[in-house]
Order: sequence, then C-alpha cells, then structure tokens
Amino acid sequence: MGRRKGQPNHFTAFGKAMIEEALWRLGGADFLVQLGREEPAAFASLLGKMLPKELVVDQTLTVLEKVVNRARELERQGVTEALS
Repeated sequence: MGRRKGQPNHFTAFGKAMIEEALWRLGGADFLVQLGREEPAAFASLLGKMLPKELVVDQTLTVLEKVVNRARELERQGVTEALS
C-alpha cells in the first residue's frame, strides 16, 4: 500500500533528525568550518549533496561569466601578459 501522496517518509525524516542532532553535538557551524579546512574534499562532497543542483550550476556559470568578462576587459586594456 505505501504512504499517501505528500506524506513524508518517516524513516527519512528520522534519519535527517539524527544527522542534525549529531552535527550540533559535534559543534554545528564551527565543526563544518573545521571540516572545510582540514578535509576540503569531504566538505565539498557534503556541499554537493546538500545544495540544490540548479544553485550549483547557476553559481558556477555566474563565476565563470565574471572571469570571462574580466579577462575580456583586461584584454581590451592591453593587459594580456598576466593571462599568459
């Protein structure tokens, strides 16, 4: 039979609650900062799983657009040696 449409999966909700409790016991945001500094690959993996896919793509494109625009601006100014 399963659960009704729109009803949350209780195991998933329970699992998320346990992970949240563990995070706070480890130090919350301070723990995440420490993880990012000491284990950047693990931190990046965690972010990749937590952030919406659209946000990651949009942010990446925004950063790339800024880099390309800045490179074009420098090229127009004749500052190409630094890019080589």
